[in-house]
Amino acid sequence: MERFLEDYYIFVSLLLAGTDMCIFAAAVRHKDKMGRYIAAVSVFAAAVDLTYLGSILAEDYFIASCFASLYFIGIDWTFIFLMRALAIYAGIVQNNLTKISMKLLVAYAVFDTAMFLINPFREIVISYIPTGFDVVHYIYEMHFIYIMHLVFTYSMLTIIIAGLVYYAAKAPVSYRNRYSLIVISIIVLIAINALFLYLPGDKNWMIIDYSIMGYSFVLYIIYYSCYKYSRVVVLKNLSMDIFNKIDQGIVFFDYRGDLIMKNQKAEILFEYMNPDNIANKDALLAALDLTDIARTESGALQCYIQHGEETCIRRCDYRVLHDEKERITGTLFVFTDMDEETDLLTGFQFQKYFERFIEENPDIYRYPTIAAAFDINSLSVINATAGREEGDRMIIRLSELMRKHLPADTYYIRGNEAILIAICPFVTQHVISKAVSRIKEEFEGNFQWATGLISPEENNLLAAIDDAVRGMYNRKLLDKNSVSSQAINSLVKTLKEADEDTAAHVSRTQYYGSVLGSRIGLSDMQQSQLSLLCLMHDIGKIGIPLDILNKPGKLSSEEWAVIKGHVRKGYDIARSTEALKDIAGLILHHHERWDGKGYPSGLSMESIPILSRIISVVDTFDALINDRPYRRGTTIEAALAELRRCAGSQFDPYIVSEFIKCISRGEIEVRELPHTSELLEVVTESTEEKETEDINSAVFEVTFSRYVLDSANRILQADDQFFQMTGYSQEDIEKGIYQLDLIPEKDRGDYLVKVNRQLYNNQRAYLEHPVRKKDGTVIYVSCFGRQYYDSAAKAEKSEIFISDAFQTMSIRRYAETQKLKAEQRLAHWERTYRRDSLTGLLSHAPFRNDVEMHLLRKEERIMLFMIDVDNFKEYNDTHGHRAGDEYLVFIANALAASLRSEDMACRMGGDEFSAALFFDKSCSIEQMESRAADIFEKITTIIKGSEYGTGISMGAAISDDLLSSFNDLYSAADRALYISKEAGRNRFTLYRHE
Repeated sequence: MERFLEDYYIFVSLLLAGTDMCIFAAAVRHKDKMGRYIAAVSVFAAAVDLTYLGSILAEDYFIASCFASLYFIGIDWTFIFLMRALAIYAGIVQNNLTKISMKLLVAYAVFDTAMFLINPFREIVISYIPTGFDVVHYIYEMHFIYIMHLVFTYSMLTIIIAGLVYYAAKAPVSYRNRYSLIVISIIVLIAINALFLYLPGDKNWMIIDYSIMGYSFVLYIIYYSCYKYSRVVVLKNLSMDIFNKIDQGIVFFDYRGDLIMKNQKAEILFEYMNPDNIANKDALLAALDLTDIARTESGALQCYIQHGEETCIRRCDYRVLHDEKERITGTLFVFTDMDEETDLLTGFQFQKYFERFIEENPDIYRYPTIAAAFDINSLSVINATAGREEGDRMIIRLSELMRKHLPADTYYIRGNEAILIAICPFVTQHVISKAVSRIKEEFEGNFQWATGLISPEENNLLAAIDDAVRGMYNRKLLDKNSVSSQAINSLVKTLKEADEDTAAHVSRTQYYGSVLGSRIGLSDMQQSQLSLLCLMHDIGKIGIPLDILNKPGKLSSEEWAVIKGHVRKGYDIARSTEALKDIAGLILHHHERWDGKGYPSGLSMESIPILSRIISVVDTFDALINDRPYRRGTTIEAALAELRRCAGSQFDPYIVSEFIKCISRGEIEVRELPHTSELLEVVTESTEEKETEDINSAVFEVTFSRYVLDSANRILQADDQFFQMTGYSQEDIEKGIYQLDLIPEKDRGDYLVKVNRQLYNNQRAYLEHPVRKKDGTVIYVSCFGRQYYDSAAKAEKSEIFISDAFQTMSIRRYAETQKLKAEQRLAHWERTYRRDSLTGLLSHAPFRNDVEMHLLRKEERIMLFMIDVDNFKEYNDTHGHRAGDEYLVFIANALAASLRSEDMACRMGGDEFSAALFFDKSCSIEQMESRAADIFEKITTIIKGSEYGTGISMGAAISDDLLSSFNDLYSAADRALYISKEAGRNRFTLYRHE
């Protein structure tokens, strides 16, 4: 038994000394003052463990005495450094009293150390009596100085305990345990030591000082309290305190749906509910009528909890939690009181509070989430005529129907004025449309609505709400039942006076645009803008004289300039009308051309707004198939042929292709006119002015006008060119027109000064000045005038010659220079903005448009292939995004190097690439497939010889009667690519019809 006890005690002592040194290493790493003191305590505690072990195992009296002295010295300095560490831990202020007290304690510790060092040679402190036991060979015989040593150590422990108790009493409840834990451990240590000192023992195990083991235990408690307790226990206590006192109800269910915990706010919230209703997740969802949220991972919605006759409105934020292996660990529900944030009329949250909530939680709604905006038509009229109560009743009714028919997990917002907004996560547009149809069936009045969709690229719910509201307002402008539509009625009426076919033309283009917009995936806001654009795109024509607008013959250059000015006039009208500001830019650019030769800004390709590109196509088509004052309408087939011919020059080829497809597949029904004829004027001639002179000639004819003034500067006679340049007529001359009537009022003073200055020196004047035409527009002229005496009339007269300043050779040279600069800017734009910034290949939209242009021409067969980089995500995750970007550039270069100059390559996005190969119609499918296979092998070989080490998968499709558009080819090539990837990747597959 004695042998076992000895081995056991040796093992434990060595283990404790090792533990002390581990605490020493941990404390040193903290690199602070308290850590240094705890490290010192660790060293002395380890020394106490080992020296005490030596003292009880040593059989030689002198050696046992030496070990015992070192053991007692270690105890002194352990307590000294422990006091220092705990003083810092408790935050004891260092003042003169504490400094003096500490110095006295250190002084006594030095004295005690000296006494114990002398004791092995002269026993002035303690003597040792043999025990006769096999394990503990000597016990203590205490002298006075040793009694003082005990008083000293117990005093230090008492001071430590008193200080910790004092600071624990002052600390908040959550923090008291950090002090009390140390106090309890020290008291236990003292009690064990007292038992050893004062109780008699007659066996080996009874005369061992087990309190020595307690030093290491107390040391660990102190280290834990100083560095771990505040982060673990205190944080846990505070977390529970915060959890219970937070002003939100929190409920957590485990992975099986069983209730794990709920805070005090949740208990108050559900105190009037049957406890069974919150025993598990399904019961809670059913009680709150939220069962549909089970299909989503996270979100926010409103719930209505009935408390007697009172309805409590709460926002419920929920999230399904997962572990690192994506296994469900539970579901968290957070219920927030919304009474102050809620519209009492509808129960919907006010928009300003919801926007604040989204700014704090931007990722709570993700694609595909739809925002739908609703507004009752003519609500202001209802309030004024039937009373505010009736208007409120209709708002309440609409809100109730929204809650009834929209998905259960919809979140409702009260927007500005009377707009009601619904946020519908994870639903399709079709689902919303069906719900709105049911709402319209049950709602007694009229309302307008529109939707906005969160973009997959940009997770911005507030932008989607803005799109929905703008789209809804645009629809109200077009709704005859809405007061808002009156804002543009007067403009439309004025436009009808200029063109009797306006109403029918608008209706047709709106119909064409609606079907085409749905086909190419326009949003609700874009659809409403397009419909408004169809109505207002020619609003600028109200400022054009009817004789020019309805002229049956070819227009002169001046008349053509007036016609072209209608886009700028329309832009100005729209900008000055609050309801039309959104489409002002679209009106301005609806006569731009795909090749950059349109007006007014010379925009080209994708820089032209897409809605302007659409209206250009549908407007031209409708103009071609219907009669105009200057020509007869043509056949549908001829009009489509003309659109196809001008695709890629005047029109966006993709828009033309999709429009033709809508008609050929019966999606658009076009009424065949009974009086069709062959096309009299081709599109390019009807929409742009032809230049008849050679701009490179050095000699030009100058068009001029001559007119005569009397001595009072009244115009007596003028030629036809004068009437054409100024817009005045012979009748106006007879009524009386003066020279100054031709000068804009703000320029008249300057004009008179300069004319008189020149006439003072001789009877001739040379000027360039503005001329105000009859319609108020201004042109600039080069003017020569002379004064002479008319002997027949016996009166002074003036003869004036004016020439349009913009028709001079210098101006034409300047225009040619500017045209060249514009072409250079266009080329730079194409290089910069049509291409992917990373790889330099074409971007998706330009590539699609260019391929569509080739398909429309039907002059060749096209092979479109799709390429996907195998295992790119793993490569990107392993090597980093920069290395991933370098790899994509490498693939792009390899693809470009494998193509001919007439072929096209594109980065579709991410790690997907595409290319179009153009072949003669006589080329066989086998030859085309062989060419594609060669490209695949070439790219694969380049990759294998590189450092990247992955591969590519490729799918291809060839154009034919069934695959006649870009979207058809793209879908087929994508299916072939999917087959390649399913077959194990690093393969090429050609799509074949089933």
